[in-house]
Amino acid sequence: MRQSNVNYFLLVIIYCLNTSCQQGLRTNLNLSESLSSSQNETHQNPPSSDREDNPTEPPKNDDQQTQPVEPINDPTHGLCRLLDFTNIQWPMNYDIKQQRSLALALTITGSYEGHAQWSNITNNFDQQGMSLGLLQQNFGSGSLQPLLFKMHSQHFNIMKIYYSDTDFKSLDQMILNWKNSQNYKDLSEKLTPLDQNDLFPEYTNSLLDTESTAIGPLISKVEIMSRNAETNWALNTVYSDSGRTFIPRWKTSFQNMANSGEYKSIQIAASTNLYNKAMAYFKYFDFKELRSFLFMYDVVVQNGSFSEAHKNAFNAYMKNNPNLNETQKALKLLEIRLKSVKPQYVEDVRSRKQTIINGTGRVHGENRNLPQEYCVNLNEKL
Repeated sequence: MRQSNVNYFLLVIIYCLNTSCQQGLRTNLNLSESLSSSQNETHQNPPSSDREDNPTEPPKNDDQQTQPVEPINDPTHGLCRLLDFTNIQWPMNYDIKQQRSLALALTITGSYEGHAQWSNITNNFDQQGMSLGLLQQNFGSGSLQPLLFKMHSQHFNIMKIYYSDTDFKSLDQMILNWKNSQNYKDLSEKLTPLDQNDLFPEYTNSLLDTESTAIGPLISKVEIMSRNAETNWALNTVYSDSGRTFIPRWKTSFQNMANSGEYKSIQIAASTNLYNKAMAYFKYFDFKELRSFLFMYDVVVQNGSFSEAHKNAFNAYMKNNPNLNETQKALKLLEIRLKSVKPQYVEDVRSRKQTIINGTGRVHGENRNLPQEYCVNLNEKL
């Protein structure tokens, strides 16, 4: 009986061992089939070439894949720290590339003109009555009156909002008197090529230039313009001390209006003539890069123009040095232009232009790095 029990237990153990082995074998077979299937799938679906070329590129998550693409018709796409162009009406006949270069030019040159940007306002320190806006149009030169008139004629009810009834009545009368005193020409954008005499006059007619490059009668004309009716209106109306200190409510009214979408669009429309002149210089001097256009734009805004003497000096130099790169050409042209600037303004003119050409520099006590500030490549071809 005892022997039978032993035999019985031996049979049970053998049976269990056989069963366990079969189960283990079955498990191993299933695992092997799984691995084989996985290897086949990997072989049939190799990684994309992009992943092979960029092995360190992290996979995109669902949020990245579903982000909306910015519209390609936005001239400020990819740029940073630009002016606020919200509600701006761009010139209809400017393509995206022109709008983009104009936006950059306005932003960079505007940053030199004042920190209030669209609503920059300056007193009578330069005998021009007052200056208003991004590019500091003023009464003395006659550049501010057309902008105020256009705001008055196109957005009368909006313009009224920014002034008290008494102040607007005074402003309204000044604008209408100016309109009636001359043949007003609309601020429409002109894309026709400028005449060579317009581009390279005998004299530059810039208040920053030395007397030797400004004709006597021209200076007299500027002095007369600085004493015109609109300048006198400003001196007698918007200041508490005839030109130094703005009456606060007037300053606030002008700045709020200047920062409106309507007046910003008018400022852009007025800037198109400056754009066209800068582009004409850009093409004449055979420049190719964005940095050079921005340089030309700042010259037009701050210094007005190049003279015939500047043109001839540059052409003579290039004839003997035909292999200069773009930056070297621009720096040489700046050197020639600086010879006509009054000594007290040379450093300001130089620092503005060199910073644009080189991309970095110090202007008005601030270190500037334009590519970093505006996320822009100044080598970009136009």
